[in-house]
Amino acid sequence: MGDYQDNKPFDSMGRRKTWIVAIDALCNPRMRQYEIEYLVRETIKALCGFFDQSKYKCRIELSETYPKHAKDVGSSESKKCNAEGTSVGESSSVRDFQGSIGIATGNWGCGAFGGDLEVKSMIQWLAASEGLRPFIHYYSFGVAAMQKLEEVTRWILQHGWTVSDLWSMLAEYCNQRLSSKTFNGFFDWLLPNN
Repeated sequence: MGDYQDNKPFDSMGRRKTWIVAIDALCNPRMRQYEIEYLVRETIKALCGFFDQSKYKCRIELSETYPKHAKDVGSSESKKCNAEGTSVGESSSVRDFQGSIGIATGNWGCGAFGGDLEVKSMIQWLAASEGLRPFIHYYSFGVAAMQKLEEVTRWILQHGWTVSDLWSMLAEYCNQRLSSKTFNGFFDWLLPNN
C-alpha cells in the first residue's frame, strides 16, 4: 500500500545496513551431503556469505585468543568484538545490541535442491557463529521437519556447546547416516529421550 519507506540505518558511507546474499547449495546431494567433504563445502560457502568483513580484525584476535574454534555457539567470548550472542532466534541481549547485523535465512538448498533441512540449519548456525554475526533468524516456512529447531537450539545453548562441539556432533551424525547406523533426522538423533 503505497511507497515503501526503508527505515534501516545507514553506515558511515551512506549505505543501508542490509545485504542480500545468494549462496548456491549442492543440487540433489542425496547421501553425499553427509560426507565430510561436502559438509565442509557447504559450511565454507555459508561462512563466505555470512562473514562480517567489518569484523575481520576482531576475527583474527578471536582466533589468537581462542584457538581451534573454542568460542560458544551461542555467544562470542570477546567483548571487544561487540557480538552479544549468536542463536537461532533472538535473545534480549541481541535485541538491545546496536549497530550489528544478523542473518535472516531459511531452508537453504532444501527445496528443489533436496538438502537435509536439519543438517543445513545447523551448518548455517555454525557459519553465522564463525562469521561473527550476533544472531540468526531462521524462517522454516512451516515445514514440519523443522518443528524441533527451537528445542534443539535451546538444548545446545543450555549445554554451553562450542562451535567445535556442534561441528563434531554434526560430523558424527553424518558418519552414522552414511554407515546406516541411524535413519533418524539430526534433531531426533541429538536430543535425549527421542
